[in-house]
Amino acid sequence: MRKSLVLATAIAMAFPAVTSAELVYHIAPPGTTTGSGTNQAGGNSDGAGVWFNLLTGTTQVRGAVFPTPLFADGQYFLFSDGRFSGNPANIFTQGFFSRGNGVIYTSSTNLNPARFADGDVITPDTGFQSPGAGFSDLGPNFGNWPTPGRGFLGLTIRDPAGTSAFDIFYGFADITVEVDYGITLNAFGYENVRRQPVTTVAAPTLGDFDFDGEVLDSDISLFVKALTGDFAGLVALFPTRTQADFTFIGDFNADGEVLDSDIEGFVAALLGGAGRLTAIPEPAAVAFLAPSTLLLARRRKP
Repeated sequence: MRKSLVLATAIAMAFPAVTSAELVYHIAPPGTTTGSGTNQAGGNSDGAGVWFNLLTGTTQVRGAVFPTPLFADGQYFLFSDGRFSGNPANIFTQGFFSRGNGVIYTSSTNLNPARFADGDVITPDTGFQSPGAGFSDLGPNFGNWPTPGRGFLGLTIRDPAGTSAFDIFYGFADITVEVDYGITLNAFGYENVRRQPVTTVAAPTLGDFDFDGEVLDSDISLFVKALTGDFAGLVALFPTRTQADFTFIGDFNADGEVLDSDIEGFVAALLGGAGRLTAIPEPAAVAFLAPSTLLLARRRKP
């Protein structure tokens, strides 16, 4: 027994336990957009724009009045600057630079926020990481969005429990710079272990419950779960997702719930996908969902 204990101790010392990082991910509510040219003071004395905090998972579309607190670890501010031609898109870090909060720049010679793609991996060696050393411009006059489109911002977020500016999480914001250079926030996330790489993940498509990038017949049973309120079952199948995520995916009429009024939207998305239902007339497709509608009716009876 003693030899076994010594051997186990030696193995534990040689191969210490590794903490597994987990992506903390939030989908922004529909309509989380700055609008074009809505900030008339370049963000300095005007809070108009989109505020979000990766650590708390909160988002706000605000007017001129700044939020309280104005500065917090993990907090960022997107705005469209109405002072200049083109209404340039910008991001401000609203957590103190000295604590390690920041935006990842492209390089030491391109000190604008880097533009990442879906599936990119952000590590301690990615881009140029020096909070506050660069600029806030995304485009069109300066920055890496010379033309509108979707992309990801790389972010460094101070762990409030840390003791130095190196105690950071790596995160990202999934944004769309619109044709008028307003900014829509789609989603954001971070790895919850300090200095662990994070992989960018695009916000899911409406109806795509299994996150494969398409709305197919494989999504039907998952939609039924949302329709009948079985969010616990969905989270059990996809542990890194939340009830709010699945509500977003199934909420086709943007009323904040997944109800029978969303069936028509789901069927339309299904018929536009590449699943076997693409060849089935719409009434037949609706028939696939009829049992779930009955279940929903039963669930709502007083």
